[in-house]
Amino acid sequence: LKADKESKNAQSALSSMLRLAKDGDIFVNRSDELHDRAKKIKPIAGYRDFVCHADQYGFAFLDKNGKESNVSVKEFCDILDASGNYHGEKIRLLACQAGAGDAIIPRYIAKRYDTEVMAPTEDVCVDFDGNFILANDPDKAIMGIETGKWRRFDKNGEIK
Repeated sequence: LKADKESKNAQSALSSMLRLAKDGDIFVNRSDELHDRAKKIKPIAGYRDFVCHADQYGFAFLDKNGKESNVSVKEFCDILDASGNYHGEKIRLLACQAGAGDAIIPRYIAKRYDTEVMAPTEDVCVDFDGNFILANDPDKAIMGIETGKWRRFDKNGEIK
C-alpha cells in the first residue's frame, strides 16, 4: 500500500512538472517561493535557463503541501521532450548542486541533447529580486560570499 501511494505521488509530480514545462522553464510548484523569485532571474546570452530543485543525484518536485518527490534526470528529460518546449539551446541549470561530484545530471543532459550545459556545484540561493549566489552555507549566502562555482559540460558530457 505504501509503494502504491509513493508511485501515485511520483506520477503526480511528473504530471505537474510536465504542465510547468509546457508553460515555461520553471519546474517549481507555483506555491513555492522560488517560483516567483525565478521569474526575475536575469538570463545570460546564448543559454536557456531551467529552474528546479535538485541535488547532485537528481531533481525534486515539492507539491503545494511541501511533499517532495524525486525525479530522475531521465524523467526530467522525458518531460522536456513531451513538453515540446525545448529546441536544443545551450542550458544553464539553476538547480542546487546539479554540477557537484560526478555531475550526473549535466553530463546526461549534455549527451542526450548534444548541447552545452552549465550547472552549479553548490546551492543556488535566489533572493526576492532574482539575484542569486552559489553557496551551501545560508549565512555565507546572506553575506554575499560565493563558495560554489559553475561547471560547463560540452555536448559529450566532458568538463570544459
